[in-house]
Amino acid sequence: MPAQSLSDRSAFRRAHSVLVVDDNPSMKYAVARHLRAGGYNTVEASGGAEALELSEFVSAVVLDVHLPDLDGFEVCRLLRARESTSLLPVIHMSAERVEAADAATAAECGTDGFLAIPLNPAELTSTLDRLITERAQARPARDADAEPQSPGARSGAGVRSILDQMTVHERKDEA
Repeated sequence: MPAQSLSDRSAFRRAHSVLVVDDNPSMKYAVARHLRAGGYNTVEASGGAEALELSEFVSAVVLDVHLPDLDGFEVCRLLRARESTSLLPVIHMSAERVEAADAATAAECGTDGFLAIPLNPAELTSTLDRLITERAQARPARDADAEPQSPGARSGAGVRSILDQMTVHERKDEA
């Protein structure tokens, strides 16, 4: 990401949402909290299937390798296979699978980054800034003319809309 003023960087991050996927509630909370403090909107998921559902509405994914239903490598393969998420930046993170072979497997799946836990918060946000900017510039010209697949897709507005809808459904269930 080119050198920007703090207010430009803040506005850039507010316009994007990052999906944080981890089955460890403490790690998921810590990563999401850091990203929100840095200005990003966040959405959280605890498993691969949930991540695949929510990935349509975010600008990037921070994905744990070890998940209870699908491993993070398979989630990344599935994201790359779908046209709507094939360019979505994906950063894997892991506390257990941190060997060179694990990073190679992540690269084969199409990941854009592989970070060992404990994460360096500044490295994570700067990597997200760079990847989101690069992917926005790499989108085919046909995407510029196409209407978004959903309201606010890949933006904070889309996530807020989803969360608002979820809240409405939860209220109906409680009634």
